[in-house]
Formats: sequence, structure tokens, C-alpha cells
Amino acid sequence: MTHQEPNPPAWPESVVILRDTDDLETLKEKAYPTQDSWNDEENTFTAETHFSDRRNVVFFAPGKYINFDLEVGYYTQVAGLGTSPDDVQFYGKGPYVPALNRHLHGGEDRTGTCLDTFWRSGENFANHAAEGMTWAVSQASPLRRVHVINDLYLHDNDAYASGGHLANAVIDGHTHFGGQQQYLSRNVKFGGGSSGGAWSITYVGCEQPPNATSGVDSSAANTIVENTPVRIEKPYVAMNGDKTTFQLRVPQVSHEKSDEPQASGDAEESRDFSLVKVAKANESTLLIQQALNDGKDVVFSPGIYFLDESIEIKNDNQVILGLGLATLVSPPGKPCIRVAPGTAGVRIAGVMLEAPQLDPNHRRKLTQHWSLLEFGAEGLKDEGDRLNPGALFDIFCRVGGGGAANRRDWISIDTMVRIHSGHVVGDNLWLWRAGK
Repeated sequence: MTHQEPNPPAWPESVVILRDTDDLETLKEKAYPTQDSWNDEENTFTAETHFSDRRNVVFFAPGKYINFDLEVGYYTQVAGLGTSPDDVQFYGKGPYVPALNRHLHGGEDRTGTCLDTFWRSGENFANHAAEGMTWAVSQASPLRRVHVINDLYLHDNDAYASGGHLANAVIDGHTHFGGQQQYLSRNVKFGGGSSGGAWSITYVGCEQPPNATSGVDSSAANTIVENTPVRIEKPYVAMNGDKTTFQLRVPQVSHEKSDEPQASGDAEESRDFSLVKVAKANESTLLIQQALNDGKDVVFSPGIYFLDESIEIKNDNQVILGLGLATLVSPPGKPCIRVAPGTAGVRIAGVMLEAPQLDPNHRRKLTQHWSLLEFGAEGLKDEGDRLNPGALFDIFCRVGGGGAANRRDWISIDTMVRIHSGHVVGDNLWLWRAGK
């Protein structure tokens, strides 16, 4: 008999759970350490925590949060715990991301920059901000499963921004892309239309997208893909009705375009946390692997995991879900995660996969091909399952930077991600080599 996990789990300190019964000062005290660095002299957020080792998730129990503002900083995920975005409602600014370093970029108008607002995410809430919601980010900062009642600003005063991912969302107001250089929106209802963008803006399966354009010097190229041939949404954590215990929600696959971007409850499977292993950064890889071998799903709490062996998925329909940019550092010469060939319906989501610092002499001794994620096996035919495909959501691979930023010349792998199996859907992958 499989050992049951505690529900509620013993969350580590990197998991913050807030409730609308908390007073405003308590909410601020618990949530605000997740912000970027604040420069009092220059009155701006800065990018000093670009390579921080902190990881955080701020969960909000279902309810209404009045006059609450939360600037979402590096390595922070903000997420509602309802089964609908409208279960968690923000009045005030709510979660937002501004441009950084206004004292360094933008001259007299101090626009700052969004080119390095990486590694953060917002999910599963409704935002009623009267002035609109600002999410001025670049790569690896997705916004998913949200309902924005007024306008959505994907820029901040036209500060430079370079890419983003908006999925499974409803925007009642107008969406302003501003200076975004490239952006992908998937299954989004643009109730008030959209405009802006600098280079390449792509809409997939969206309602009320703009007209397709080829792009000119003064406006972006809009690429319109009418349907989403295979649609799968990212798994997420939700509270049960007792507001104490938890469930893992696993949206099911659809092969037809839905008229409603929000995934319905009928299309989601609920898995009790008694069969979900909540991993912590100080646990051994062996304990995590044993849970997977027992058929459990694994939720990685925020932290940095130095793996001594690859995490292997061998059972159909298993889920690996990272919270708060949970970071898996690969064992030398081996991937962080390996999915066995012939394994259907696997979901891997919300994890950062990182290459370790390795002495060049040791690196030269490695004879096998080294990647951070192996889906299937090289040389083995695996057509996959068309009706139950695998899926990858918000997978961020990083080679260089992080804790090894001072020795980037000691960090290299052959390939970041290798997919050998058929019928695997990728939804927001950012594969990044750190610059000098």
C-alpha cells in the first residue's frame, strides 16, 4: 500500500499562504520580502537580485484583497488557490511588475528598462485595479489563468521589454503591448482589443485578436493562428473548500478550439495532496524518486535542488510541478529530468533547470551526450499518444549565471532539452545561455 502524504503538507518557509482575513499590515509583512531591491535614493526598484538564491511562492486563499499592492520580484510566483481566477480578487494594484533601474535607463523621463525583468510569474487571480494591471516583463515571466477587469499593460511607459507569455486568460479592457519586442498570447480573450508591440506579436487561439500585419518600422508584425490544435493547460495547486487542505488540479487535453479561454471544471482532474509529494530543497533525490516510483505526483517547493541523480518519470500521467521558480541543478553528465519512452500524459511544469559548475578536466571525461531534460530515449522509437500527449509548461533552462556566475567558462552542456518521443506539447520554454 502506498504511503499517504500529509494534507495539508508541511510547507517550508519559502511558501507563503495569505488569507483575506489577514489585516493589511500582516499581508504586507509576509509578502513584501519577495520584491526586487528598492533604491531609496533614486526611488526605483533595481535588478540587484538578478542572480539571487532565494525562491518564493506567495499563495492567496480564495477571497477579496482590498487596497493590496504587491510588486512581484525575482524568483517569485504569485498565485491564487481557487479553482477559478475569480475566486481570488485584488482591489488596488494587486500583483504588478514595473520597469526597473529608472535611474540608469531612460534619461530625463526615467522610463527604466524591462529587459531584465526575468524569472517571476503570476497565475490564477482576478485583478480589478482601476488604473489597469501592469506586467512589464521580458522572458521567463509568464502570466496565466488571470482575469483582468480593466486594461492590461505589458509595458511600463514604453520602457524596452523583450518577450513574454500570456495564456488562458480573459482581459476585459484593452491590452497594451507598448514596446514589447516579441510576445506570445495563447487562448486569451481580448475583450477590449489590443495594440502596440515593436517587432513580432503572435496570437494563437485568441478571441478578438487584431488583424494580421507584416510589420513596418513603426509597428509590429502581428501573426494570427486561429486555432490551438492541441490545447493543454498547466497544472496548478488549489485549496479545498475547508481552506486547509489542498488538491492538485490537472487540466485535460482538448483537440478542439474552445470558445471559452478559461478551462472549465469538467475538463480538470482533481488529485488529493495525500498522493502528492511536496519536495523540499534539503531532501535527498532518493526520497523524491521513491515518491515517483510509488505513483505519486511531485510538487517542488521553492528552493534550489542539487541533484545527485536524474529524476526519472516512469508512470503515465504523472505531474512534476515547480513552485516559485524551483531550480533543479543537474548531476554532472546527466539530465535533471528523464521521462521514460512510452510514458503517456506526463506533465512537467514551472521548473528552472540549471547546468552545474564543472571543472573542465572532469567535463572532458564525460562520454555521453549531456542535456538538462530528456523526454524519451535516443534511438528508441516512441510515437507517443495523440490522445494523451506529454506537455512541458514554463520550463526555463539556464547555462551560466546563478550561483556560478563568476565561472561561466566552467559551465557547458551539449543540449538543453531533447525530445525523442512523439506527441509532446511545449508551452513556454526559455532556453538561456548567460552572457558575460
